[in-house]
Amino acid sequence: MKTVRKAFVRAAADAGLAGVTPHVLRHTAASWAMQGAADIYAAADFLGMTVETLERVYGHLHPNQHADVGRALTGKPKGGQIEGAKGTRR
Repeated sequence: MKTVRKAFVRAAADAGLAGVTPHVLRHTAASWAMQGAADIYAAADFLGMTVETLERVYGHLHPNQHADVGRALTGKPKGGQIEGAKGTRR
């Protein structure tokens, strides 16, 4: 393992990326995958992590993260009634 680590450090330095680690690259890949609306199952498989971990750690970066909230804010509630507000009509 020491040889791989040493080779990575050398390659990163040669590329002008001194201080970059495999963990940083994995974090960046996960962030970009979520921002690019990648299929969460394919992204988790590619990154070697569970779907649950990908959703928990990087889910906030997905462009559809709040799609249901946006639809709820711009749409009409069913039956003209706000859920949880009994007797209240809009």
